[in-house]
Amino acid sequence: MESPESFLLKFIAARNAIFRRHQKELETFQKEFCQNALIYDKRLTGYQEERVLDVARHGAKADVTTNGNIIGRNAARLRYELTAADGTWLVSDLRFECPICHGSGKFRCSGSGCEIPGAGETATPDTCKVCKGRGWISQNEAVEGLLER
Repeated sequence: MESPESFLLKFIAARNAIFRRHQKELETFQKEFCQNALIYDKRLTGYQEERVLDVARHGAKADVTTNGNIIGRNAARLRYELTAADGTWLVSDLRFECPICHGSGKFRCSGSGCEIPGAGETATPDTCKVCKGRGWISQNEAVEGLLER
């Protein structure tokens, strides 16, 4: 079986090819129906330079961390959870680095509203409320949360 890194590199290349085809179709559509480029798909930018940073293998699972989307407000590392199945790997979850704690799982409050009464200094690091201390936000859990509402 190929390595998790080799699998993910093939995945990234295939995904980027789809994004490029989609971009060409979008441009053709806009030339026909729009006066200007009115439709923007943010998925189509920022991923061309995605590179593997780390691979952690745990038996039949692997986590592959990349530099992710490197352009704009949504720039963040990505972590692909891979699961071995039938002699290959499959992406079973995609996590993005928490935009608040930047992967630490901790949130440090700063400013006048953060003082602990009687302590005389700012609060100690606390669990990040956005990622619940994990440092990463699961795409699967985010989608499931939206569906449960």
